Amino acid sequence: MHYHSLQDELRTRPRLLDKKVHEVESDRLAAIKQCAETYGGDWVLKGAGSLVLEQGSAREQVYVCGAGNAGMATAGMGDVLSGVIAGLLAQQDLETEARSLHQAAMIHGIAGDILANQTKSGDKDTLLIGQRGLQAQDMPAAIRHVMQLGVHA
Repeated sequence: MHYHSLQDELRTRPRLLDKKVHEVESDRLAAIKQCAETYGGDWVLKGAGSLVLEQGSAREQVYVCGAGNAGMATAGMGDVLSGVIAGLLAQQDLETEARSLHQAAMIHGIAGDILANQTKSGDKDTLLIGQRGLQAQDMPAAIRHVMQLGVHA
C-alpha cells in the first residue's frame, strides 16, 4: 500500500491553486478537492476546523477536525502534525483506520486542546500552558497521553 500525505500552509495553498488567499479561504472545501484533483494524494488543510481529504479505494472522504484551538497557530505545529502522520503510517501493526490522516489530525488537535485547557496541576513544578503559551515543544507529552488513552476519530 502506498500513501501520499500532504499538508500545506496558508501562504502555499493559493500558489498551488493559482488563487488569492481570500479565494481559497472563502471555500476551503473546494480548495482541498482541487488540490486532490490537481496533485493527487491525501490532503490536510490546517486551520480552524482543519479539513482532511482521503482518497480511499472505495471513494473520497472529507473530514472536518473539530479538535484544536487558536493557540496551535504557532511556529512548528505543522511539523508536529507531520510527525504524528509519519509516526502513525510507520506503525504497520495498527489497523488502517488508526493510521489514517484524519486520525492523525484528531490526535494532534486533542493534544493541543489538552494543553490549552489545563486548569490545575497537582505538581507545584508543572506550569500551566493555556492557548497563549502553547508551543510546538509542548506537544509530544500531550500526544503521548492521547495515544495512551486510545482516542479514535
